[in-house]
Amino acid sequence: MKIYEVSVRNFYKWREGSWKTEDGVMVVQGRNGAGKSSLYVESLVWGLYGSVWRGAGADTVIKDGEDECRVKILTDKGELERVKVRGRGSVVRLNGRVVSEEEVRKLVGISKDVFLNSVVFGSALSGMLFLSENERRELVAEFIYEGVEGRLRRVKELGKESSRELEWIMRRVEEMERRLREVQEEMKRLEGDIDERVMVELEELERELRKLEGEIDKRRREIDGEREREEELKNLLSKMSIEEVKVRGEVERKRSRLEELIARVNGLVVGEKCSVCGREIDERCIEEVRREVSSEMEVLVKELEEGRVELERLKRLREEVEFKLKEVCELRMRIQLELRGLEERKSKLVEEVERKRKLAEVEKEKVLRLGILREEESRLQSLLKELGDRRKEVDRVVRGCSWLEGALVEYKALLMDRVVEILEGVANEVLGKLTGRFNVRFGYEVRGKKRVGEKFRLTVYDRGSEVDFKRLSGGEKRLVTLGLNLALCWAMSKVYASDWNVVVFDEVFDGLDVVVRERVVDLLLDMKGKSIILITHDDFSYREDRLRKVVVC
Repeated sequence: MKIYEVSVRNFYKWREGSWKTEDGVMVVQGRNGAGKSSLYVESLVWGLYGSVWRGAGADTVIKDGEDECRVKILTDKGELERVKVRGRGSVVRLNGRVVSEEEVRKLVGISKDVFLNSVVFGSALSGMLFLSENERRELVAEFIYEGVEGRLRRVKELGKESSRELEWIMRRVEEMERRLREVQEEMKRLEGDIDERVMVELEELERELRKLEGEIDKRRREIDGEREREEELKNLLSKMSIEEVKVRGEVERKRSRLEELIARVNGLVVGEKCSVCGREIDERCIEEVRREVSSEMEVLVKELEEGRVELERLKRLREEVEFKLKEVCELRMRIQLELRGLEERKSKLVEEVERKRKLAEVEKEKVLRLGILREEESRLQSLLKELGDRRKEVDRVVRGCSWLEGALVEYKALLMDRVVEILEGVANEVLGKLTGRFNVRFGYEVRGKKRVGEKFRLTVYDRGSEVDFKRLSGGEKRLVTLGLNLALCWAMSKVYASDWNVVVFDEVFDGLDVVVRERVVDLLLDMKGKSIILITHDDFSYREDRLRKVVVC
């Protein structure tokens, strides 16, 4: 990771503060308590990891009297900002977006322990020399295996997930194969049990029923037509009866009139008085009366004859209408009898159709069930094919993960050999330049799964003779530790793809004489492409031609 600028607000003693990285060595001086370490060291550690290297309380990073503090770190991967509100946890944002600590950890690329042993060096006696063999093993293992272990974990997780998925696929395949066998057995049973004749017979019965219903409708229409004709004939008979009565009445009236006229003529007797005029009746009077009524009588006789003819005609017509009415009634009764027979036949046919329909419904359900089973069979076969393909793919993944896991384990051992060799060579080169006396040798064991063994030995030699580093003086211990840390810093730049461009030395000169301090500065000046921050009380003004100087008040 490349760091370009760090700025703080309300962080420890600093209300506002910032610093930028530049290639070369920058000497930071100031009185004790001025906040040098807070601005240049702890802001960097807290901004990246959320905790300070001195292990202070959570709220102690906030300036007294303030409610929150923040640290912004401008990197080649964006702006990282961490904010802490008093009484709450810190929140970290990347380019304005809130991210988790795990995301920050992946972004930084190294753990806090590796960071504090290869990027930041403090004044306290710390480093590989003062670690136990187990602690040294963990540090070097994390340092060396940082990328390999992460990938190996992912490979193992992928292998476990793939194995679990493979087991699930196998169980699923067994369930589907069992279900497929059940479906195929049920399909065979249904195919042998379906009676297609029921469907054919039902169709024939339904056609016959429709034909019968058409015949019944035809007969009903015929009955309705005959009933209408019957009503018409009855109306005609009624009208004829009225007409006959009317004609008969007219005839009777005219007969009565004729009889009256005859009676009148026959009632005239010569010598008697006329009932009308009171005169005496004579032959002349009788002749006159006969002449008077003769014309009327002739008309009446003629009309009576016509009336009798009309009555005869009406009688014949009535008889014809009655005969036709009788024929219509007989035809209607015959059609009704036929209709009753058709309806009885229809009733029986409907019962037969209903019975066949029930049987057909059962057969249809069988056919529908068979169709559903065929679809399920096709679906199961398709799923089995998909699961088979997926099984092959997952099986390849499992075998690939197993192979890759073995390859990564072998690679870890090779990487340990190579990195430890480089680390030892660089450490001895640095120690040679600083002292000309000390050199070191690393010893480790590879056991089991090719991890670093239970112990990672570090042997110190003074002018070729092995010495117990615990018996070295404070300055010598600091000198050897500084050399080891510089070697670790350089090796990290070679191992990790993302090279850190900043290295911070905080009060590392305690216990070192002037000659060694000069050698350390020379060594730092020879580190190219690094922004080196040297926090110290020593005055290197006489070397301002090769380094920059910042005074913190």
